[in-house]
Amino acid sequence: MAQNLDEKRKQLYNIIKKGNPDYERAKFDLNFSTQKTFESFVQLILKNKKEKPKTHWDLILVKDLAGFYRTFACDMPWAKDLSYCGDGNGDGNIDDYVGTYTTTFPKIKKVEIYKRKDEKDEDSLYLSSIFLKNIPQLEDYTVAKLTPKADSVNVFTISSEGVELPDATISFTNNEFTFKYKVLLNQFLTITGKKEQVVTNEPTDKKDDKKKTDSVTSTTTQDNKKPNIPIVKSKPLYFNKQKKITIPTKPCDDFPFTLGCVNSKIGDLNAALFSGDRNNDTYNKQLENFLDNRGYFSNSKNELTKDTWDDLINRNVIKESIKKVLKEYINKKK
Repeated sequence: MAQNLDEKRKQLYNIIKKGNPDYERAKFDLNFSTQKTFESFVQLILKNKKEKPKTHWDLILVKDLAGFYRTFACDMPWAKDLSYCGDGNGDGNIDDYVGTYTTTFPKIKKVEIYKRKDEKDEDSLYLSSIFLKNIPQLEDYTVAKLTPKADSVNVFTISSEGVELPDATISFTNNEFTFKYKVLLNQFLTITGKKEQVVTNEPTDKKDDKKKTDSVTSTTTQDNKKPNIPIVKSKPLYFNKQKKITIPTKPCDDFPFTLGCVNSKIGDLNAALFSGDRNNDTYNKQLENFLDNRGYFSNSKNELTKDTWDDLINRNVIKESIKKVLKEYINKKK
């Protein structure tokens, strides 16, 4: 069953109302009564977006009919069996944005968008990229929460430890994101990223497939009087080749730490990176993947060095000192 999309529809209504203050919600809701009225409504929106650029219509980031269904209409009774909504992805949930994004911006190679529980124990989006430290204004937002922006569609504000990054938004559409940050009075830094496609492993031995098919055919046509139950002898198929890896642990007294090391300093880093979870003070695969994805390893041993530990730990300490300054800055703007 599709997630209730009324909040998304409310955001769409508020955008359209910006250009027509007398537009009533009841009239807006009529556009969702049938498939025909909805698709006519979408065509009108797409026409206005094309013919009236740089107006409130540009705030609607969805670009095609399928996107409008998934974002605004797949919870309607008449829409649930349509092809746009039949794949189970029509609820417009935040899972659609999760993934690894590559950018063309020279200083930022990759950005991770992921989902986890926030301070209210609710599912929320987060971004993570060690490359953001290359931009001084963003170095305290290498790990940040994304919060849906009011009266906007697929647009999020960015915050770290409850402190919102001023004049910054990130929006998602068609497996891409657009990050905008105001650097000067009327100048914006814009970073775009494209989601990497996940490659799944599929059997490639066509000869084996042909032999299996021939075996089934010959078995089923050999004797019409026997039950039509083919017996195929073949090797077991393993769809999930990834085995759970158990890593032996070992006490380690000092840097550099390698996979399996146990030390209280590793626990301090785990707690800083993974919402307070010390992971038994162990350098595990989760920490290794985090460091690897953010380019912290300088050799094949994947060692956690003291320089890396200092860099990551100090970021969390610096955030606390900057937090007060940012709050004062935001309060002055209000």
